[in-house]
Amino acid sequence: MNQPIRLAPGITSQAGWKAADLTTAGAEHGPEDGASTYHELEKLLAERTRELEQTQRRMQEALAVRDEFLALMSHELRNPLAVILGNARLMLRKPQRLSRGDRQTALEDVAVEAERLERIVQNLMVLSRLQGQAPAATENIALPVLLHRIAVDLEVHWPQRVFRTRWDDNLPLVRCVPAYIEQVLSILAANAVKYSPAQEPVELAAFVLEGNVVISVRDNGPGISAGDLPMFPQAFRGDEPALQARAGAGIGLTVCQRLMHVQGGSIWVEQHDGPGAEFRLSLPIAV
Repeated sequence: MNQPIRLAPGITSQAGWKAADLTTAGAEHGPEDGASTYHELEKLLAERTRELEQTQRRMQEALAVRDEFLALMSHELRNPLAVILGNARLMLRKPQRLSRGDRQTALEDVAVEAERLERIVQNLMVLSRLQGQAPAATENIALPVLLHRIAVDLEVHWPQRVFRTRWDDNLPLVRCVPAYIEQVLSILAANAVKYSPAQEPVELAAFVLEGNVVISVRDNGPGISAGDLPMFPQAFRGDEPALQARAGAGIGLTVCQRLMHVQGGSIWVEQHDGPGAEFRLSLPIAV
């Protein structure tokens, strides 16, 4: 006598059979139908096993990303906090031993590192918004107008620095989110200002390359050697030697990557001869 095949209540197969229907399948339809039901159950269990394995892999990947992010945050915050705390303690414990010039230098260092912490917090807020909200709608934009406005804003923020702009004649419109491009270029320009000599200009350029419009941000600092130029996005995690030297760049470059991705663009480090680092953004041409 055939024994009924029992499943947990509510489990269904891809064919839509309920567990309650399968419990009497063998008794109602004979040995051949019972064998078919058994194979159907095997397939169902195999599918559920694959789904569980995929879910487990996704969870492990998410945990790995979280651990990398926490390590990056620890690295990003440690240096500015150390400078702020060190100078504050120095001025509190030995104020009478510090000359007026030393006190001024200590206060300037505190202000610089506090601004750096503010940029980190702002970048974290951007990442948080991207995580919880749908991306903004893209628009057809004339890049020369946008680049000129960004350069003017950069010169207001860093009046002691020179920002040069250039672009191809008849540059086509691009499809992008203007606010996202401004955020990315502000982050890259801040890195260029920090890691290049004060007397050297920072260049923003735009040109057509391989069917897309490319924006380039280039400085004349120490650059990134070919040996320390891994493929994107590893270079933007902050765990590579060249980018560890550029302390504070990791979170900002992660924001750049995310902002470019959500508007259909890309970002990478361009290798070239000579000094300086060059970051490039690629945007689709408006149709």
